[in-house]
Amino acid sequence: MGGLSHSLISKIYDTAIDSEIWTETLEQLSLVLNGRHSGIIVVEGSSNLPDISFGSSKWTAEIRARFAAEAAEFEQHAFQELLNREPRRLVKDLDCFGTLEEFTNNPATKFNERHVGTFHRAACRLNDHGAWNDFFAVQYEIGRGPVTDAEIETSTIYLPHVAKAVELSRPFLMLKAMYRAALSVLDKLKIGVLIVEGTDKVIVKNQEAARLLEGPAPISLDRAGRLQFTGPDQGAVSANVSRASATARAEDTFSGSWHLLADPDGGEVIVDIIPLGDPNGELQRGLRAAAVILTDPKNRASISETGMGEVYGLTKAEMEIVSHIFDGMATEHIAETRGTSVQTTRGQIKSALRKTGSGTRVDLVRLATKLNPPVMRISEPKP
Repeated sequence: MGGLSHSLISKIYDTAIDSEIWTETLEQLSLVLNGRHSGIIVVEGSSNLPDISFGSSKWTAEIRARFAAEAAEFEQHAFQELLNREPRRLVKDLDCFGTLEEFTNNPATKFNERHVGTFHRAACRLNDHGAWNDFFAVQYEIGRGPVTDAEIETSTIYLPHVAKAVELSRPFLMLKAMYRAALSVLDKLKIGVLIVEGTDKVIVKNQEAARLLEGPAPISLDRAGRLQFTGPDQGAVSANVSRASATARAEDTFSGSWHLLADPDGGEVIVDIIPLGDPNGELQRGLRAAAVILTDPKNRASISETGMGEVYGLTKAEMEIVSHIFDGMATEHIAETRGTSVQTTRGQIKSALRKTGSGTRVDLVRLATKLNPPVMRISEPKP
């Protein structure tokens, strides 16, 4: 049953707002990959979100809980192996467990045979930035062989979208955990959120997005209220907003993009574009649109370095450097503030970027907002 399904890709993005849709979505994905069932595990870093898991109908919450208690520890080495493999590409079970005998006798394999009627399985990591670890796995019923090369290739169509949906869902999950809602309390996010239909029709904007649209920034609304961008990438950004909307409508396969927009006056905005659906009508039933996430690198309240030292193994000095970078300091200013040479400071910046897998300071800012979703606490007053 492999092959491209635009409707399944669209459904994957519905999960960002309503995580209960994952069961049906994973059911469909299992069928596409000829599997009996599939699941997702998200292991958090240092954020306030708990570890979570989703499964198709046969991989129920009760079975997942039993597996976690009775068998999960026996496949930890396999998950560690996945961290060293290419993300979003399925790895065959025997490539992680060793010999067929070792795999067959593993308590995790025995659990699956006994409780869900599966034997072979394949898995991969989804996102590879390290802010959290997330994995996708598909299991095959007893009697059929391992995942085939053709099924692996089919999975590469869908797994980038699964990874992006998991990433997008995290701030919404936090909003729901704290406020029992997601889209209706977007003002609790300290980053800008626009929900855009088509290329430029803004359906929703939160408080931070409104601030950025009204200020001297490379993104604004024209007199007719349509979204417009300035700068060299304006054409690509507009095209990608349109593609994200089309993907949410099951008309494209766009998995998102990000851009750094700047204007001649020095204003900068980091723009992340992701497909988004609202099937259950928290705002508008059946909404198929683009989520345009706006991060102001100069808005310190939206950027936190909490946990980065632990997750990425940064030294105390490197953490101080990261904090100063988020404060918007230039290299020379950081060196002067810390009483070190510019050469030493440059070396420490380079080390922090390398450890976090960031190519630039902008990458570091984006990583921080992934690790720490910028959600206003219930007791925290609005800015």
